[in-house]
Amino acid sequence: MTKAYASLILGRAMALGYLTMADLDRPLVSFLSGLDPTTFADGAETITLHQALTMRSGMRLSDEQLEALRENPSRLEGSGLVPALFESGAPISSESQTFFYQGIDPELVMQVIEAIVPGTAEDFIKTEFLGKMGITNYTWQTTMSGLPAASSRARIISRAMVKIGQLVMNNGEWQGEQLIAAPYLAKATSGLVGITIDRIPDDYVYGYYWHRLDAPVGDQTYEAQLAWGGGGQRVLVLPELDLIVVMTGHDRDDTIMDQITRRVVPAFAP
Repeated sequence: MTKAYASLILGRAMALGYLTMADLDRPLVSFLSGLDPTTFADGAETITLHQALTMRSGMRLSDEQLEALRENPSRLEGSGLVPALFESGAPISSESQTFFYQGIDPELVMQVIEAIVPGTAEDFIKTEFLGKMGITNYTWQTTMSGLPAASSRARIISRAMVKIGQLVMNNGEWQGEQLIAAPYLAKATSGLVGITIDRIPDDYVYGYYWHRLDAPVGDQTYEAQLAWGGGGQRVLVLPELDLIVVMTGHDRDDTIMDQITRRVVPAFAP
């Protein structure tokens, strides 16, 4: 779920003018200062924000390489995480920049958020995102960089998850205020790339850390947006039915969605 929240936070930054739609195609390194691209693996300096948001950065680090980085935590502090990753990975190519679900890409996006918003990303999340919806009962752990985690480890209660769903259903508007830039949200929750994960159905498509799927009910098909978190965390939004389904749990086999689409959605369909 944290990835989906991180995507919306970027959209909040855009709504406040710290980012534009055109910026999505800028290289990640262009948002950060003090980097030396000559030390990076070939092609790392070309990775765009759009590619990181669609899990197509092309970064491939083995478990051994990641463990080696963790053994030197001071190197990963702040924006030091970016050169540490870019110097450790293999060369980036069009062949490697295919969909690959991993935690590295959203952590790179959080680095951009930290760089473009005033103050810190942590304060921005508190005041300009969750705080705007009155969400105060939450925990959001940090990574070794000291920044809020973007791949996992944010925890909010189910009634707050419903608010996230309402925000998406209302095209980024909350109580008359445009919290998330509408063009960004439309793109983030659209089907931009195919998904190649065994546990996720083949008909799901991926946007900016949000899934898009069709929920069939009889002869009718309803378009849905889904934030999918490990262990049974879900926010499912079906605008045509004015329906938001929120789930929390420990469903490690991720079998719950079949029950939702076969039983819950039809109960609300006309």
